[in-house]
Amino acid sequence: DRGMDPSKVFVWVCFFCNCQRRWLRPAPGCAPDGVESFGTNLQKINRMICVVDDYESQKAMYFKRIWPVYEVFLALTKDIPMDLTFLPPAFQRFCALRPSSKSLGTTDVSNAAATMPEDKISIMNQIARAGGAENVNRQVGRKIKEVLAVVIGRLWMEDD
Repeated sequence: DRGMDPSKVFVWVCFFCNCQRRWLRPAPGCAPDGVESFGTNLQKINRMICVVDDYESQKAMYFKRIWPVYEVFLALTKDIPMDLTFLPPAFQRFCALRPSSKSLGTTDVSNAAATMPEDKISIMNQIARAGGAENVNRQVGRKIKEVLAVVIGRLWMEDD
């Protein structure tokens, strides 16, 4: 429960709320550049939960897509609290195994995909201004390992 009052918890799912395609073709009510405005929305929310499909980052679709990697980087650089949860099949595999730290938190933002090529260009431009791809890979990888350590700690505490 993380000490939160359930009656005061709301979920904003960027996948459903961001009009990413319309950002490329501005429409009424949409910010003209979603890459720039996403950070503003994230700051307003001031908390982020990553819903990850696999605990091994090389296998996780989450880390092969440029938007999620960029979102983690924004949360990190803006000091926004971040948590992580797994989809149920990944959670079951994670609980059954002891993954090595080398299989966790590895990202390669330069090779991350985007449905819209314009998104990748815009995000990579933002990343270049923030110190480059290696900087983002290192910082996002460290943050994911940090968040996973909390998840692992919670699992161990539940066993007591």
